[in-house]
Amino acid sequence: MGIYSCSEHESVQVQDSHAVMLENLKAFNNDFITKHPQSAASQRGGFWGKVLQVAAVATGDLSGAAAGVWGVQKLAIAAGAATSGTGYAVVSAAGAVVGAAGGSYMAYCTVKPRACANNRGGMPELIEYEDRYDINFEITNPKFVNLNELGYLHNSILEESYYGGISQKDWLTAKSISGTSYLLKTASEDDSKSLMNTLFQSSELANVKSGISNAIGKYSQDDKFDYKVLLQSLLNDQLINQNLYDVLDLFLNVYNKAESFEDFETIIKFYVAEIENSNLNDTEKEALLAAFSVAAKSPYFWTE
Repeated sequence: MGIYSCSEHESVQVQDSHAVMLENLKAFNNDFITKHPQSAASQRGGFWGKVLQVAAVATGDLSGAAAGVWGVQKLAIAAGAATSGTGYAVVSAAGAVVGAAGGSYMAYCTVKPRACANNRGGMPELIEYEDRYDINFEITNPKFVNLNELGYLHNSILEESYYGGISQKDWLTAKSISGTSYLLKTASEDDSKSLMNTLFQSSELANVKSGISNAIGKYSQDDKFDYKVLLQSLLNDQLINQNLYDVLDLFLNVYNKAESFEDFETIIKFYVAEIENSNLNDTEKEALLAAFSVAAKSPYFWTE
């Protein structure tokens, strides 16, 4: 029998808990996929073929959100220290929506290149919206409740800014973004301006943007839309860590097999609950919950 210090024992417990969480996610996926054979979704044309296009674009969205949170952490922590804590949430959430919007923009342009090229100021449309497509979920942990609105903010920024005539090149070099008033409502006006200036002039956000651009390019190469290639690219660029990779890998495996918007909701609710109750650290939870919030509302945007 080995002798463990308290810290070693706690480390083993965390590892065991993480393994249990992954097994729970795998079991959910296996059950879901058994009831929704891959061929049923992949061979459909018409309406559900377009739903698969929505999922392909949303893969870029939600991966960009996780990378945005993870990639600006050092900057967010410094901002929090300089603003009695309020700056952390602002910078971290801004990183998420910038990453998600850019991932969405680039993924959409690979799915619908002609529509994207002609969409200077217009709204994209993959399928016609109906009320039944809205996806409901709730993050209940007080530390992360602000992320419930992140998906809506992502959609708003896409509508007001990225599809208001900004090219992919513009996104890479942009020094500001519309729609930040929601993010900044907890900070003073002076702090708000300073935080956004610092964020958009930072090497951290520049690295997030270039890493997402690189990952989406690999993801869509030859129209393969292989999410594992996208995640591996983000991992190689240190925009996610292995724990994030493991969960996002499982999530995207099942998310891309959804056959209805009700399926999207079922998947997201289960994953949100598992992550909230896991022993992942707070930054990992924040990155994943931000991704799931975007995953919940991205299909809503693409059906508007």
